[in-house]
Amino acid sequence: MEDVFDGALLNHLAFRQQCFVADKQLVQGEPLLAVPLSKCWTAKTARSCAKLSELLDADSPDSTWLALHVLLVAQNQADPKLQEQLQLLNSTVTGLLQWEETELSLLHGSRWSHVAQQGREEIHSELGELCGVVGEEKLRELGVTPQGYLWAQAALQQCLLRFLGDDGNCVEIFMPFLTLLEPDASYELPQTAADCARLEFLDGQEPLLVFYAPIGFDAGAQVCVCHGGLAGGSGRLLMERGRVWVGNPWEYVEFALTLPVSAEKIAEASQKVAALALPAPKAGEFLAPELLEGWEPAQLEEDQLQLNIRLRHGLLSIQKGCGGYGASAPFAPLAQSLCRLLHLWLAA
Repeated sequence: MEDVFDGALLNHLAFRQQCFVADKQLVQGEPLLAVPLSKCWTAKTARSCAKLSELLDADSPDSTWLALHVLLVAQNQADPKLQEQLQLLNSTVTGLLQWEETELSLLHGSRWSHVAQQGREEIHSELGELCGVVGEEKLRELGVTPQGYLWAQAALQQCLLRFLGDDGNCVEIFMPFLTLLEPDASYELPQTAADCARLEFLDGQEPLLVFYAPIGFDAGAQVCVCHGGLAGGSGRLLMERGRVWVGNPWEYVEFALTLPVSAEKIAEASQKVAALALPAPKAGEFLAPELLEGWEPAQLEEDQLQLNIRLRHGLLSIQKGCGGYGASAPFAPLAQSLCRLLHLWLAA
């Protein structure tokens, strides 16, 4: 398992008794792992596979290249050095894409049940289109089955990190060993822990994937790493990882309000919606799923305003006071803006 970090420029992780521990005392915010991008498992790694190069067109999406490459590695048909990483995933790919229909029925009424079913259908459709292009026989020769392809896509959903490159494009990195490094309820993590994975760009060097210590760790203590993909509610964690996290510091309750906007208020509402827009990510930052999916706190379409409100524990509670609607301390910019909007359209 030590070979997982071959090529790392900095590594304070040691593999002991089926977990990673700190090889020295680490303070919060200290780099604990730095790996050159060329040493990471990316679409470029998959595109360098000779078997896949004979099968796929260069214009095929990266997700297809990566999924098929994951399957080939799992079947010992490519990149032996990556097989050890992939062995960690045999029993830990547990997102909703892998759930049986009877299990998904337990989530009846949840939007995540619908998302999982829709995602599964899209993956099966994608594989069908692939069969039509390259031929079912060739895929069968590689050991590609509908169940295996679904598993590979579920593995990518769980362990694929996305960052904004310095050229403005998305950089995707597949890291199977993260299954042994993700935090659980035993850790008390700050909100800032979501920013503890970055793609760093240094002058004269290739990009580095750097993980920073989300909290302090004593030498020999079990270590966890954090990234923006963990900063979501229980629904998304269940979808991508098949588990909920008791004490999740990024837990929220989400609901939407659709409100009418009169003609004379359109300009004012547009300004407020623009003020609520998510900030554009900077080079090296983690690309959160919500950002890639186009989620926004507020959307204005013609004479309808939709507020997508997320109430985080300890951060925001909306209450009706004598002056209208307000938010309890501590105030966050999003909370204040939402409360102003609520006051504008609801207090009348």
